Amino acid sequence: MIILIGTRLRLASTRVPTHMELLNLLKKYKKLAFIVVILGFATNILALSVPKLTAGIIDIATSSSGFLGITPEIMQSVYILSGVALATFVVAGLQIYFSSIFAEKVAYDIRKDLIDKVGDQSFNYIAKETPSRLLTLITSDDNTYFFSSYKVAPNKSLCTNIIT
Repeated sequence: MIILIGTRLRLASTRVPTHMELLNLLKKYKKLAFIVVILGFATNILALSVPKLTAGIIDIATSSSGFLGITPEIMQSVYILSGVALATFVVAGLQIYFSSIFAEKVAYDIRKDLIDKVGDQSFNYIAKETPSRLLTLITSDDNTYFFSSYKVAPNKSLCTNIIT
């Protein structure tokens, strides 16, 4: 992470940002963060309801004596289960979409702020620093992997939804 001390950029490799610093960083993304969290909850609630519905179908099938065990109650439960599975798939897709937008917006803004800070430095500072030092300052910009790694979890959930 890069910090600006006085008028000079410093590489803060040993300093870990606090939770409050990360929350302050995300203040301008409240709506998008809220949408991602709500979609995450919705995806998990829908995914957790599938085993309960499946158990109900199994209970009805084992207690019925219809043709091949297929009764109107079973068909109704299968339709409900199919609808919940489809809704889970759609909500998981929306979660992936919004979390990708969220991650990219945060990363873009952090990089833009960093470039602005580098642009504010004097020519003498940039001329006396080695190219490797300047490259390190620019490429170790914001720990973007923290935000980009958020996109991995919904992808696992989507794969699970496709399989079930």
